[in-house]
Amino acid sequence: MRLQPRQELLSVWKAISRWCGSGQEFAWGDRSGRNSISDAELLLCLLLPPTKLPGIRFDRPDETKPDVCAALAPFGSAVEIPQRVVRLIGEYLQDYTDPETGLPEFSGGSYLSTAPGEEREPTAEQRALEVVDSYATSVVLTTAAIGFVRGYRRQVRRPSHREEIDRVEIAAQRRLTAAMAGLQRSFTLSVFRGDSREGRALCETVNPEDGYSAELVARIRNSLGDVMAGLRELGSSAEEVDALLENRDLLFECGWSWGIVRDAAPVKTPTTVYAQPGLAEPAPYLYFTVVAVDGIRDLFSRDTRLKGLLDEEQQSLARVLNLQWDLAQRYWSTIATLGEDRWPVEDLPWRTTDEEESDYYSLLVVSLVRHALVDRGAPDSDLARIARVLEDLADRGVSGVGRSPMIPP
Repeated sequence: MRLQPRQELLSVWKAISRWCGSGQEFAWGDRSGRNSISDAELLLCLLLPPTKLPGIRFDRPDETKPDVCAALAPFGSAVEIPQRVVRLIGEYLQDYTDPETGLPEFSGGSYLSTAPGEEREPTAEQRALEVVDSYATSVVLTTAAIGFVRGYRRQVRRPSHREEIDRVEIAAQRRLTAAMAGLQRSFTLSVFRGDSREGRALCETVNPEDGYSAELVARIRNSLGDVMAGLRELGSSAEEVDALLENRDLLFECGWSWGIVRDAAPVKTPTTVYAQPGLAEPAPYLYFTVVAVDGIRDLFSRDTRLKGLLDEEQQSLARVLNLQWDLAQRYWSTIATLGEDRWPVEDLPWRTTDEEESDYYSLLVVSLVRHALVDRGAPDSDLARIARVLEDLADRGVSGVGRSPMIPP
């Protein structure tokens, strides 16, 4: 099969502009309606590709290629395309801002649904819940949007249009800061005894043949020593961290819950206090941990650093998020690769501490392990082991061996 990324991306743009772009009104949403996540993903389909393939960028009208103009023709001419995209970014940012408080909102909306077989639909109160998916997606969207409008501003001479661009950038910065605060307050630590249900499940994941033993608990704790030290440096959950460090019978998990956790400490910045009450269970979920890790990664990308996209307020939040990100990735990659012979992640399917198992969970863990191995410059032999796990998962998917994933609401 021959891959042609440029042609494929232009086909996506052509489909978006035909479906959503004709006329003055943009057709947001899909069959399920609008929400802050899918709307952001739609915008990212337009904003992200030019950051990877400069040859298809459209923020410089004089340099926009003919095939790019053709793909986005419903948006207008080469001059009108970036103007339209700026307005779309501004419209998104306004639509997902609370009119009473002026704070960005990150509700799940139509993204949330009830489990298969359930007749009732989520209530309006449930759809208004803010979720980690929206925080993480907003980090990626706003960094891409800020980079786009800054590059486009240099091509604009009309004062009224430059003012519009400035307003959009300010709103994007505001949403980025709020998303970072939400992610920070959604990070959580769960501590449990090694001989508890959760502890035994973790031990069986690490060592399926023998399961729980005091020696295995000690080995797990020893391998996670730097993570436990980092949790103390993080400063949150101080009592739990102290107990974890002092009691050799305790094990733990860390990562992201589905939203702001109960009793999460407020995040204070020079301009705002983010203190929305948390409702999420203070226990990490693999799915939301992977979503958060992938979103936060954008804050430390080369482009973000070189372009200076983060202001001082955001850089302060980024330091905390960087530590949370590093601790979560190190925790899961350590657990998944513990041992010299066969890694736990190689035993399919992955089993969580609430005793659910699924090939989907294995895929999530593989994502965390792969990034951790690349970040630390692991040898090719380790990466090859992960590649074999992916091959095994693909084979099981074709044969229908794996169980359906159990994703938390």
